[in-house]
Amino acid sequence: MQVDIAVIGGGFSAVATVINVLDRLGQDKSIALVSRSSGLGRGVAYSTTEAKHRLNVPAGRMSLLADKADHLCQWLAEEATEFGPEDFIPGSYMVAICRKRWRTDCCAPTTAPKYGSSTPT
Repeated sequence: MQVDIAVIGGGFSAVATVINVLDRLGQDKSIALVSRSSGLGRGVAYSTTEAKHRLNVPAGRMSLLADKADHLCQWLAEEATEFGPEDFIPGSYMVAICRKRWRTDCCAPTTAPKYGSSTPT
């Protein structure tokens, strides 16, 4: 399979890169996410599921989307979490927002990849 862009890894940074690049690619371009792990968005940094394991940056200074600095805080409010911009959130929240955006932006309702993207679910 030939693609225009290949991103190696399935952790948060790799998935976030694909999500942000897809916005800038034309429909005639393809991108592939290559990972040996089935834990999409987790990687080493977000592999814990313990709620007491928190990120080291407040939510208000983080975002999944490069052009929307308040994206994470908006998501936290929409999901009715108890966390705000000054809070250090559990890493699992970043995985959840990453996976939700992946399903919305990168996969059709049937989970068939768009733009030639592929990854484990």
